[in-house]
Amino acid sequence: MCNPPTAEEISELKTTLGYQLPASYLWLMRQHNGGAIHRHVFPTGEPTGWAIDHIAVGAILGTGKEVAAKVDHPEYGSAISVWSTSFVTQFRKYPSIGLMIAEPVASEADIFLDYRECGPTGEPKVVYVDSDWHFHITPLADSFEKFICGLIPEEDFIGEQPEIELKEGPPEDRTDEVELHLADAYIKVGFYKKAVSVLEEQRERLSYNPLYHYHLGQALCFFAIEKACSRRQRMRCLH
Repeated sequence: MCNPPTAEEISELKTTLGYQLPASYLWLMRQHNGGAIHRHVFPTGEPTGWAIDHIAVGAILGTGKEVAAKVDHPEYGSAISVWSTSFVTQFRKYPSIGLMIAEPVASEADIFLDYRECGPTGEPKVVYVDSDWHFHITPLADSFEKFICGLIPEEDFIGEQPEIELKEGPPEDRTDEVELHLADAYIKVGFYKKAVSVLEEQRERLSYNPLYHYHLGQALCFFAIEKACSRRQRMRCLH
């Protein structure tokens, strides 16, 4: 977390990045300038690369220019400030639609203030940009204030489940390709524990395939994050 932004810093940010920040965002930054959040689930009206009906938000980005400069790197950088917007658009090839405002738990996506409709001085919408889905843009809220108010604790969220369960079939009847597609399908709908189970059962058979290790690592990572979030460990509160 950085110190609250001064009027001069806000003016510099607007002049350099070319966008006026929402009043609700600036008010929040004066209370707590960026950081991890407790209410980190945001329901969505459509599937994303994270889950079938929601995203998980890891942190709200602050205004710290110095912090962003220390962390951002073309290959290994991590976005932790709105100043990181130029980093992700230049090196990660995200679309130039506005300012990055929050960081999801998923490393393959980011949350932006979208100024395409309102212009650089208007009230931007909040969108989810998924680089794993060819930078698909999912609308989240009509304003930053509505985005913050729409965040809920994970324990209060009851997500939708697919109406029809995946038909696995007997393992002996499934080809290697089918096994990997099955695990990938479970990951995409948020059934990370099930994906791990499917892959672990076929470790001896599929360990030759690089995609096996990719999907297993992905499922284990998401499952670990899911458990950590539910226990609220390693999370700081943003009031």
